[in-house]
Amino acid sequence: MKLLRAALDFLFAPRANCQGCGSELGSDRDWLCASCYAKLKPLYLTALVREELCEACGGVIRGMGRCEACGARGSSPFSAAAAYAYEPPVRQLIRGFKFHGVYRMEDWMADEMLRACKAAGFPRCDFVQPVPMHWIRRNERGIDHAARLAKAFAARADMPYRNVLRRARLTRQQAKQSGAARRQALADAIRAKAKLHGETVLLIDDVRTTGTTVSQCRKALAEAGAGRVYVLTLARTERKKRAATDEDRG
Repeated sequence: MKLLRAALDFLFAPRANCQGCGSELGSDRDWLCASCYAKLKPLYLTALVREELCEACGGVIRGMGRCEACGARGSSPFSAAAAYAYEPPVRQLIRGFKFHGVYRMEDWMADEMLRACKAAGFPRCDFVQPVPMHWIRRNERGIDHAARLAKAFAARADMPYRNVLRRARLTRQQAKQSGAARRQALADAIRAKAKLHGETVLLIDDVRTTGTTVSQCRKALAEAGAGRVYVLTLARTERKKRAATDEDRG
């Protein structure tokens, strides 16, 4: 693994340019130049680090227990946390990790997610579970980024890693679909491949947008017998931007 990472560093020179703006002056800290680093918006330093999500659709629960996305009332919420707002330069960092082979950023990402996990007050979970990727999509990209993040995070948090979910079918890229279209596309697309017995699960992904994907994962885990499910991502879109985001898992 160390030899592979050294080879990737040599081929892609991940720190040669700032991963936020591409500056050839390089990165001063955490893969970013000083200007891009100053633009980071960490959520773990604010009260916004943790949100309660609707179990029906994954939307955010508002006052009086109403979901802002589907309007459901009385839906038992589950908790989600994120380290950063999904905006530049975090957007570019994630794209570099997912699409441009800068895999060593997973260590920094996992560290930041651990800070968010602690700030949100999440308990130690029985295991860490990545949002699953279909094997065709994984072969296209050459990386299962959620699995890599989950493994890196599990090592730092000293929690077991398991992957008990699978994509039963390939779905369209979700980025430009409405919340309703996403829910329809993902219905029964994520399934469990093992029985659970009340375990507490920490679900890991890079970005949370509408919450549809994590809601489907939670549903599959619950049907398999899981207990409480927590969701942790590196970034999440701001509420007013969730319907217009340009990045989500397919």
